[in-house]
Amino acid sequence: MRLTQYDRKAFVVAAMEDVPQVDYDKQAEKLVKDHLKTILPVDLQNAMAKYPDWFPARTVQMPGTLQNFATPLCSNSNSSSFLKQYPELLNKVDALSELKYQQVQKRADLEVQLKGAITNCPSLKAALEILPEFAKYLPEDRDGDKKCRQMPVITNMVTDLMNAGWPKDKGEAATPGKGK
Repeated sequence: MRLTQYDRKAFVVAAMEDVPQVDYDKQAEKLVKDHLKTILPVDLQNAMAKYPDWFPARTVQMPGTLQNFATPLCSNSNSSSFLKQYPELLNKVDALSELKYQQVQKRADLEVQLKGAITNCPSLKAALEILPEFAKYLPEDRDGDKKCRQMPVITNMVTDLMNAGWPKDKGEAATPGKGK
């Protein structure tokens, strides 16, 4: 069976989904929120818990590759300079940002390697010979089927069209998979 571009892309995506990754965004957000809770007066924390609608969330600008997040714990409207007030916290957050950057780079390199490996495989048989460790990510052999299988995307599209009344010259919507 010849591998299609769809097969190759699905192979890379499936293999990359099994590569573990650390959520540095969550770690940084927790670090900042924990710090904010330590500097926020207890009375104000209790008021926030009791009346959350009265405390709007402000965006905390995170450095580097880390995602920004919103929290009502930050009173500074100029949130881009917020972390600069706490150099020790900023150093920890910067370290997490660097770790995330390194992880993203490493994953990108792994993805390039996978794409290169599967691109050199014209058929399923060749892929199984060259990449036996990755057999579970490869498609099943479709050559045994006499009829052509539709891609799931096309099947879903046809179903959606039929549910919408396609073709319009028919009185009632046809059921998917059945001809005229």
